[in-house]
Amino acid sequence: MKKDNKNVKILALIAFCMIVLPASGYQFSMTNIENFDSLTSLSPDGTTSHTYVYNWLTGEGWSQNFYDTNANVGDTDFSTTGGGLNNADLHYHFGHGGWVNSDTCVQYKDWPNSYLTKDEVYKQWGTSYYSANKWVILDACWVLADLQWGGALKHSHGILGFGTLKSVDPELPNLFLEYAIDYDYTISYAWQEATEEVLQGNNQLVKVIFDTEDQLQNDHLPGQGSVSGSEFLDDDTIYYAEWRT
Repeated sequence: MKKDNKNVKILALIAFCMIVLPASGYQFSMTNIENFDSLTSLSPDGTTSHTYVYNWLTGEGWSQNFYDTNANVGDTDFSTTGGGLNNADLHYHFGHGGWVNSDTCVQYKDWPNSYLTKDEVYKQWGTSYYSANKWVILDACWVLADLQWGGALKHSHGILGFGTLKSVDPELPNLFLEYAIDYDYTISYAWQEATEEVLQGNNQLVKVIFDTEDQLQNDHLPGQGSVSGSEFLDDDTIYYAEWRT
């Protein structure tokens, strides 16, 4: 990770072992809300984003655990009561994000009637040490303006997203996975490089939140390099990095 390009804020320091995992046998999931009742349509960018995610990961031997769209996307996808994204190593969400009262949220199709806030997923991602889920990408405006979304990380590793409005561009997941797979960049560095290239000059705030510093600095997609160990004892600390495009 290029320290001169990032403002890395360390809240605590815990050392964990790193392991190298093969790519085959891993699963991803995706939620895509591109058609809304009262918000700007994002069609067909969500569908195109899914095509990129699907092609890159299945090309590396991953399988798709589930893909929900529009009105079918809801709390259960985000593991508010177990299951959902916890059954996949990587979850990618595409859609709108915003604010409800003083909280940031993932907006559902029938917004403002339904949405997801951080309190609904507190300690719900990676509910056990052996949960599949490791990373959640929230390709939506505003959500990570509130660092307390990091509280969702029980034993999952990291959340990637944005702290401001963001431009919609399906080239983002395409380039992110190219950097993570073809270049073997760490997950956080691949997100940095992809967002800086695709959204260059937009002055949009990008953030990543991880459960440990080791995960922030060293996690790769399985098969592309080391994957840091999950936090064994949940200590309510997070590590994050942010940058402007």
